[in-house]
Amino acid sequence: MTRDLVTLSPGDTLDDAMLILSRQRIGALPVVEGVRLVGIVTKADILSALLSPSTSRVSGSGSRWSCRGT
Repeated sequence: MTRDLVTLSPGDTLDDAMLILSRQRIGALPVVEGVRLVGIVTKADILSALLSPSTSRVSGSGSRWSCRGT
């Protein structure tokens, strides 16, 4: 069985990631810029970002994030 790979781009929001993870029932998403893998976002990453008061650009719904390299 072949499935289409579901990915995020660096400009996607936390809302985008949460929606995809929930709808696809998966625990992680690769973050791709062009054809290059630039990171992986997990449910735990999103939860940490939402709960962290020190990351103002990441905390809160609809915020953007920066990807950590793989």
